[in-house]
Amino acid sequence: MQTIDVLDCHQQRNGRPRPPNPAVLASLHDQSVDPDTNDGNPLCECHAPRKSRRVRNQPALPNQIAHYPPMWKDCLEEAKIECRAVHALSNPWPKIKINADSLGDSLTTVVVQWTQRVGLDPGKY
Repeated sequence: MQTIDVLDCHQQRNGRPRPPNPAVLASLHDQSVDPDTNDGNPLCECHAPRKSRRVRNQPALPNQIAHYPPMWKDCLEEAKIECRAVHALSNPWPKIKINADSLGDSLTTVVVQWTQRVGLDPGKY
């Protein structure tokens, strides 16, 4: 059996450790600011601007619940709960891929119940 030097393999792939460059350290020290009074210090990531994934004025997509009016949001939330219950009872050890037919069945069942109970009008909401 051949032994493998893990440290040597790591250093071949990533290089050997080196001490930091004193000139870079000195320039960083000159730029540093007291952490209690951080005034836009570029070294501090806690105040770095974050890039939003979507623009605020861009409408939500139809595959997101935020796209729908409040009454339909409640209906879809109930459909999610119903679908999870159906899957847990029918298949306690699910595979990675979910049967899409049961999703449609659960959604249809909940929409029919909501239509009878609340009176959902597809054109109104």
